[in-house]
Amino acid sequence: MSNQRILYLSHDGLMESLSQSQVWQYLYNLAKKYDIMLVTYEKEKDWFDFRRRNEMFDKAKEAGIRWIPLKYHNKPKIIASCVDMISCLFISIFLKFRYCINIVHARNAPFTLIALVMKTLFLTKFVFDMRGFWADERVDGGLWKKNSLIYRINKWLEKLYFLRADTVVVLTRAAVKEINKFSYLKNKTINVKVIPTCTNLQLFKRKVPESDKKQSVFTLGYLGNVGTWYLLDPVFEFFKILREKKPEARLVFINDGQHDFIKSKIDAFDLPRESFEIRSVEFEKIPGEISKFDAAIFFIKPVFSKKSSMPTKFGELLGCGIPCVTNMGVGDMDVIIDEGRVGVLLRDFKSQSLDKSVEDLLDLLKDDKTSVRCRKIAERYFSLENGVKTYDEIYSAF
Repeated sequence: MSNQRILYLSHDGLMESLSQSQVWQYLYNLAKKYDIMLVTYEKEKDWFDFRRRNEMFDKAKEAGIRWIPLKYHNKPKIIASCVDMISCLFISIFLKFRYCINIVHARNAPFTLIALVMKTLFLTKFVFDMRGFWADERVDGGLWKKNSLIYRINKWLEKLYFLRADTVVVLTRAAVKEINKFSYLKNKTINVKVIPTCTNLQLFKRKVPESDKKQSVFTLGYLGNVGTWYLLDPVFEFFKILREKKPEARLVFINDGQHDFIKSKIDAFDLPRESFEIRSVEFEKIPGEISKFDAAIFFIKPVFSKKSSMPTKFGELLGCGIPCVTNMGVGDMDVIIDEGRVGVLLRDFKSQSLDKSVEDLLDLLKDDKTSVRCRKIAERYFSLENGVKTYDEIYSAF
């Protein structure tokens, strides 16, 4: 066991599927070597799910992780966020002295401020785990205006994070290129590590034999959230064209909490309800469900902030051997799909491009080796073992 003691801060709840993939999977393995304290903020539906919360406590205890779950506050927005941050700061200070914390690892941009304060007050090492250009994501998602005070404050804080962090973790090489253009980093050396949204490939692997899929109805799958940065209209437009060529095709949504919105979109596009399925699935069961897909589809706004993004679903789908239909201009996906021939990339969402992308997908699926290539690319780019190894190198270097 290393002498390093890590305080890991996340404003996302550990019981959410995203954190199960992008927090728990790493920490479960790192806890074999490091003493880890984990502070998370749980959404109301998870907070009052006592069975799952107790199960998570048991898992954390078994892994040797001290998990401190706190209730996430949502309204009123700014005050609620301040309440969460103040509580996080006091808890962090307590844990610092109680357990002699020497590394603070902040996963979310708002809570990165806590890590910076801890470094300033107590000289703890500071890991800035930049999941994206957060302030720019708020603008690109239509949540903030670029000339607003809150945006300018957060961009100023982002500058401090880059200048003061002992290590910066990013998801994509495209993000590194953009960071290197920042004027305030000119002639400065910062320690940047690229760790994409890694996937537990022991869990995310094919659960349905290829022969079974070939005998079933063609299934196009959609995994995860809709709205904000995700573009849903082109998904339905693609599906309408697909049904012209494969009338029996169905579109299956694995989604949590946005079912009514999806149904409203189905009705707006005048598509038959029987050609859709929408359901929520617990994290551990997701691999079995997406293994039933013939292909998956998702489109993301190709905006500046998304150069730093790598959708978690991408590695999970490839790990299960599922090719993806998506658009250009997001993170490193262009490079990965082109290199591995593991999907179809759209330059735009015009009718001609959508029609061609349907043909390209059907041609890709005629290749019996496509699924194998997807798995190999997942192993090359999204291996959890590689991600854990890099985090280990970061911690042990302090």
